[in-house]
Amino acid sequence: MTSTEADDTPVPFDYAGLAKPDRAWLHRAAAELRVRLRHSVQEVLAPGQVLARARKRLGRGRWEPWLSAEAQVPRRTASRLLAVHKVFGAADPNVLKHVTPTALYALSEPGVPQSLREYAVEQARDGAAVTRASCGCGSRCTAPALSPR
Repeated sequence: MTSTEADDTPVPFDYAGLAKPDRAWLHRAAAELRVRLRHSVQEVLAPGQVLARARKRLGRGRWEPWLSAEAQVPRRTASRLLAVHKVFGAADPNVLKHVTPTALYALSEPGVPQSLREYAVEQARDGAAVTRASCGCGSRCTAPALSPR
């Protein structure tokens, strides 16, 4: 499915003109991708939790050498995984299954308003797919903030 420009309403993909075996394969591939992307959200959160625990045990002076030598994780990658864990680690996994990993990374960046994060979680709780494009996080945040309740 794709989205319209005006909103994020899914528009069915037109399989007309494709051979029947190709249509069947593409339907299965799309279903597999949706499942794998849901799993990859957990695969983004879990390493962040492990890294947070390791950093706490190692302390400031030993963290980066361990990260490089033992974990073999670039510092920027570790920072992003830690940020996702910090921002979304306590969120309901059933809600986060509607949020793509790239949206989690974007929403976890420094400077993203908390109201934007809350709005994305609210959208996901309502069953809407939250992607990097729909979350409003690019070079600047454009998604609407939550109105005070």
